[in-house]
Amino acid sequence: MAFSLKRQPKDAQDEAPARARRPKKMPAVNRKGGRGRRFVLIIGDEGAILIFMHGSKVVRRLFAPSPQPSHSEAMVEIMRTNPGVSISILTDVIDQQYVPQNFPPVSKLSVGGLVKRRLERDFQPEDLKGSIQIGRDKTGRKEWRYLLVSLAKTPLISEWLDLLVELPNELKGIFLVPVEAVNYVSMLARRRGVEKTQPWQLLISHNKVSGFRQVVMQNNKLIFTRVSQAIDDAIPAVIAGNVEQEIINTIEYLKRLGFMDSTELDATIVISQDVIDSLDLKRFNFGHAEALTPLDVAERLGLEQAALSADRFGDVVMAAAFGIAKKRTLRFSNAYLEKLNKLYLAQIGVKALAALCVLVLIGMSGMTVAGIISDYYAIGDTDYKASHLKPDLVKMQKSVGGLNRDTAFKSAVVATYDAYVKNDTQPEGFINDIAPFINVRNRIVNFTWELTDGVTKPGAPTPTPPPAAAGTAGATGALP
Repeated sequence: MAFSLKRQPKDAQDEAPARARRPKKMPAVNRKGGRGRRFVLIIGDEGAILIFMHGSKVVRRLFAPSPQPSHSEAMVEIMRTNPGVSISILTDVIDQQYVPQNFPPVSKLSVGGLVKRRLERDFQPEDLKGSIQIGRDKTGRKEWRYLLVSLAKTPLISEWLDLLVELPNELKGIFLVPVEAVNYVSMLARRRGVEKTQPWQLLISHNKVSGFRQVVMQNNKLIFTRVSQAIDDAIPAVIAGNVEQEIINTIEYLKRLGFMDSTELDATIVISQDVIDSLDLKRFNFGHAEALTPLDVAERLGLEQAALSADRFGDVVMAAAFGIAKKRTLRFSNAYLEKLNKLYLAQIGVKALAALCVLVLIGMSGMTVAGIISDYYAIGDTDYKASHLKPDLVKMQKSVGGLNRDTAFKSAVVATYDAYVKNDTQPEGFINDIAPFINVRNRIVNFTWELTDGVTKPGAPTPTPPPAAAGTAGATGALP
């Protein structure tokens, strides 16, 4: 059996050996989803603490004694200024119920219906409720063993929910500290270098929002939990005595559940250093027992700025560990919260569609601008070519500039040509006929073309133009 009483180093000489005792290579803590930002709100009967995380780093932590606007104003402001950051609610209130229940040995698909009907029958309709499968008997009737869990929707819970649903942030769900503490204890054990723990585990965490939260697990399954307040939290020795008495009371109750040997139990206490100095865990003869300050927990889990050396309560480190945990054991919700979640997803879809439309419009605008620029350059090119053709146009305009003068005379000349010359026999046909006979040896040295008839003598009246056969043409030529 092993015992370790974790103490805060008093000076630099004590700090080096304390660090040297830690394992050099620790199992990695899964930080899936830890790359982003998230809010974790831990709610108790004595108030609530909001932590704002960037990965495994706690950027802000705020405490509010109640959800009243005067108390929660700073919380609301930081969540409003970060609308894209989701919120997870971790509750540590008294009004929680845990009821062990056995169910008949039906199929795995059928037992779910039995559990659902039992939850609806045993708890109030407005309560948040769920179940955890503990296991199944291996002998006898082989009944299913479940733990039925409910969170009463008290005015306190309703007020906090009413405050959160008015914010633009996505609500990831509602979770219970005792249920999620199973993962918390496992993370601490793995980082301690222990792969296989004792069958029984006990966690006691001194939380500001609730008090001393006790969680008992058997084979990594939640068995028992309760919360209590210290009689006098101003005296460390009195607090240590209260913790030891709570452990004694818990062990007496566990004996009813079959707990017999204290060496089969690992105990982890998260409390302030001044209480650790007065705490005696060796008296219980546990298989392993350690008392950690919040700063010890933060260093072990690699949680940056989650705790300071003077911190006395374990709320922040517990919430931060929940924030980086890989899995969630049980998520609570109701119809109203589910509708809000769907509405949030719909808003994200609308925003994505609007962004896509904007991109399409930008693309179309870009294409239009490109077309305008192309047309502008085409117009410029046309203007450039037209400027070079303009001198030729001016010359042509000048060359035809006199055609509109003496139009009567010019019309008469054209009419005379059409009447007396146009239909006369012309020498082109004769030349075409004789052209094949002209070569190097034969050539025409003289050619005369005369009209023998159909010519109007000077002074005679203008006759009607004769038909083409009215006159004949002749040609004389000589070949060398």
